[in-house]
Amino acid sequence: MDKLDVVLAEYKALRDEITDKFRLYLQIYSMYASALLIFYGLIFVHKIYDLIIVIPIFSLALLFRILWEQTVIRRIGDYIHTEMEEKKIPMLTGKINVKNNQELGYTNLWMGWQHFWNETPHIKYHQYSLLMLFLLFSVVPAVLYNIYNIIAHFTRMPKVTILPIYLLVLFLISNFFLGCYMLYKIKWM
Repeated sequence: MDKLDVVLAEYKALRDEITDKFRLYLQIYSMYASALLIFYGLIFVHKIYDLIIVIPIFSLALLFRILWEQTVIRRIGDYIHTEMEEKKIPMLTGKINVKNNQELGYTNLWMGWQHFWNETPHIKYHQYSLLMLFLLFSVVPAVLYNIYNIIAHFTRMPKVTILPIYLLVLFLISNFFLGCYMLYKIKWM
C-alpha cells in the first residue's frame, strides 16, 4: 500500500466522521425539539406550570453538547483542510490545474470542501435555529412565567405557582443569566 492510499483512506475516514457528527448533531437537535414540545404538552395538560422554570437548566446542558459537536466538526474540517489538502495530498500528487476566479490557476485544494463554505455568504442559519430553540422556546417562557408570578404576587392577578416569592426571584435571575450565557455561547461559536 503506497502513501497516497494511506492518506486517501485517512481522508475518507475523516470525511465519514464529519458526516456522522452532522447526523448526530441533527438527531440531538430534533430529539430535543420533540422532547421540548412533549414536555410543554405534559406541563399544560397536568397543570404543573412550575416545571417551566427548570427547562433552561436542561437546555444549557444540551447546548454544551451541541456546541461540542460543532467544535469537533470544525476541528476535523480544519485538519482536513490544512494538513491533508494543503500538505499531504499535494506533496504526493502535485498541484491540480483548476479554473479559479476567472483566471487559470493552480491550487492544492483539489478535494477541498471548505472552499464552497468560505466563498458563499456566511449566513449562519444554524445559529438562528439554536437561538430559537434554546432562547425563544426554552428560556423566554421561563423568564416570562417568573415575571408574571412575581407581578401577580404584588397585584391582584391570579397566581399559577406554589413557589414562594424568593424562589421566583432567584429563578428569574438565574434563568435570565442562563439565557444571556446561552446567547453569548451561540453567537460566538
